[in-house]
Amino acid sequence: MDYQKLRNSINLVPNTYEVAIFGGSFLIPESINGENLTKGPDLPVQSGEKLEVIRSLERFAEKENLGSTPEAKMLFLADFEGVEKPGCEGEHLGSESTILFTRMIGAMKLSPSGYEACYLPKKSKEATDLEIKSYIDKLLVSSEPKFVLCFGARLTNLILGRKEKLSTVHGQFLPYEASGVTVTLVPIFHPDYLNINPKMKKAAWVDLQKVLKDQNS
Repeated sequence: MDYQKLRNSINLVPNTYEVAIFGGSFLIPESINGENLTKGPDLPVQSGEKLEVIRSLERFAEKENLGSTPEAKMLFLADFEGVEKPGCEGEHLGSESTILFTRMIGAMKLSPSGYEACYLPKKSKEATDLEIKSYIDKLLVSSEPKFVLCFGARLTNLILGRKEKLSTVHGQFLPYEASGVTVTLVPIFHPDYLNINPKMKKAAWVDLQKVLKDQNS
């Protein structure tokens, strides 16, 4: 991605907002194609809006052919309290864990077409573990991602069909096959765990960087 060309193609306000993900900062664009994206210098930009700004930048870049190398598609899987049915929308829940999940994805700076995030139920009367496993397998077959980043021990064990300690397998590249489609499964510490043990965020970020490095190699 040619970010310098992108920066020269849009209007930027002088305010720099700190990104409370894993550190760093970026400029909020005043507008893209006439659409106002800022809330004003005296109003804070919330974490979800920061991600939307990043996505808007990427969409603009793709439309203007500013991108470079196509990214390998990634699938992010995580289970959360409050999710009743498997699906690819859950940011509206607004819990600390879903917010951190969104931030972790945003920190990887992927293009909107480069990934999909799927929210799954932790406990649900409407979806059994077997149904969730079937849903995941069908999703893998339909999307054929190169990487499946699986957050937490429960989903990791459910997909692999065996019991593994996340402290042992996190960040490892594990082959997994679903209906003839082979993907690379990468277990990641769950946002629930990271909120309780913030010192482990660094380890989670290292694991995410491993995926990015392999994708770009």
